[in-house]
Amino acid sequence: MENLNPTKQVYMIHGWGAFAPWFPAIQKLCEDSGCDVHILKMPSPWLPDLNKWVSKLKEILSLPNEDTYFLGYSCGALTALRYLEDLEPHQSANGLVLVAVFSPYIIFPWLPSLLTRKLRYDKIKSKFKNLCVVQSSNDIRAPVINGKLLADSVGGTLLASLKERHFDLTSIPTNEIIQAVQEVIIGITVKDTA
Repeated sequence: MENLNPTKQVYMIHGWGAFAPWFPAIQKLCEDSGCDVHILKMPSPWLPDLNKWVSKLKEILSLPNEDTYFLGYSCGALTALRYLEDLEPHQSANGLVLVAVFSPYIIFPWLPSLLTRKLRYDKIKSKFKNLCVVQSSNDIRAPVINGKLLADSVGGTLLASLKERHFDLTSIPTNEIIQAVQEVIIGITVKDTA
């Protein structure tokens, strides 16, 4: 018998050097809402190779569908975007939460294989239904303008956190990360009380 209420599958993709300290809290939030959460371990986390990371993601998830969601952090955000870019025309995922997104135009000398080509926004924007980008106001590696460019180019929303650097100093996710997960993955609309 076909499952009429399939479970949301959330794939969390860490950044440089392994997962973010706030991943366990987001994992619990998603699991408490009935999602299956997969915290991925990407190859060579201290020397990310985007091609190898995308290949690893393709091994893990060959056929995304409307129950597929991604939470990508830093290099993991770029991995999710490149994965979606490479999908066949009929394939797509439901939602993405991307945290601390690097510029698609930056090449880091210490990470030469991170970006080998510019992202093709025209291909990416047809591969998901919902996107929220979370950036920090004082992140020198991934400034807010990167998130705005991405959100504007592919049709998503941008949430900016104040002074959270690269979201790598605390095990407590910011309100903006929680809001993005609630709205995009869990499906709860968070009302602005301001």
